[in-house]
Amino acid sequence: MGPLLLRLGASELEESKRKTLTDLNLDHLVLSNYIPKSKSLDKETAQAQGNMLLKIYFAQFKNHHGLNLDIRAQHFQVKEDKLEWAPNNCWFKLDNKFRLALIDLYKGFYYKNDELFKKALARIGLSSNLDQNKKEELKALFFAHFGPGDQDVVNFKISQFSESFYELFHFFVENKVHLEKDFIFLGIYLVTLYMHLEELGESYNVREAFLEVFPQ
Repeated sequence: MGPLLLRLGASELEESKRKTLTDLNLDHLVLSNYIPKSKSLDKETAQAQGNMLLKIYFAQFKNHHGLNLDIRAQHFQVKEDKLEWAPNNCWFKLDNKFRLALIDLYKGFYYKNDELFKKALARIGLSSNLDQNKKEELKALFFAHFGPGDQDVVNFKISQFSESFYELFHFFVENKVHLEKDFIFLGIYLVTLYMHLEELGESYNVREAFLEVFPQ
């Protein structure tokens, strides 16, 4: 955490890392150096910004160079059908094995592939010392965290995130599950996502956003 906090002293992300974000090739995304103070958004603009943000959230897991953890609303604006993003220096590189397993965890959930989901949990190291009943309990907790149904109408609330993440951590402590440090940084990343989407105040088709980034 220390090196990450020290880097936050620099407002702009260095050019080599910015290029890796550009190389994600997301349609309608433009990197900027400055975002003016945000104004109130109409419903259509807020919806478009949130939809694009979800794609950014998922697409960054493709970047083996690292990802920008701070995707709060103050770093974005919609302008002329483009989403401008001025990424700050809140950069963290996930362990490659963790990153690839996390992608498979999301694929297992959104593709409705139960076997892939369970294998991804094991690869992350979250189910290695659990019996079958505990593995099913852990799976249920993750499903509750991701949200109910087909994820086509999802409202993002920090309070709900806190509750579901607490339940996961309580399970990990109770069952003496070892957590990689990357899991904590994933939590930070998720918090900034929820903060942004709650501020926008719309509902989103999360499955559709994921499948656009990781088509079957």
